[in-house]
Amino acid sequence: MSNIVEVESDADRASVERFFAANIPDPSRRPLVPRDRDPHSPYRSHILAIQEDNEIVAALHAAPPVYEVADLIPQGLPPESGTAALEDFVMLYSIAVSESRRREGLGRELLDRLEQQIAEDKPRVIYGVCASDSAKFYQRSGYDVRPPESMLVLKWGSRNSGFPITGDAQWFTKSVERAPLQTPLPNGKKGLWREFSQWVHMRLKHGFR
Repeated sequence: MSNIVEVESDADRASVERFFAANIPDPSRRPLVPRDRDPHSPYRSHILAIQEDNEIVAALHAAPPVYEVADLIPQGLPPESGTAALEDFVMLYSIAVSESRRREGLGRELLDRLEQQIAEDKPRVIYGVCASDSAKFYQRSGYDVRPPESMLVLKWGSRNSGFPITGDAQWFTKSVERAPLQTPLPNGKKGLWREFSQWVHMRLKHGFR
């Protein structure tokens, strides 16, 4: 079993981002940013890394679907649906393993740890996009992988939100059973949604940077 660490500092975030950039040739990938610029900050992000000899050999970044919710707010996404999306869903934005360390189970270890963390929190569904040559990895890990160009429909509260996809990319999803709640949820959910909505409208005005 590898030593998996949860990344917190901006310096460590920058190291993980460099690792992702070197190992994920996808210009559409959402980059990791410093904490003070991270739109996920009101909610829990999951940034995990495996290090050996002070070098990252595998890493993962997952978080509530902030950007995806932001895209739908101008289209009239109800607060109830946005709150459900941010509390009940986690999007796997990035996962990578060094080329020399692939097929050793490191990616599966990171996914297992992510699922353990999510089982302790409110979000219950992991979803994301993978290239067709990665589909079997997710299938072996218990994920439902949709065929290429299949629309993903997620039930966010009382609303069904559809997400199309093109090319050879494929959606994957997995429901993770939630463990009994150990601590009460924080108060002020409406305040969190209001804060997030204000952030979205500001970014729509000034641009996402």
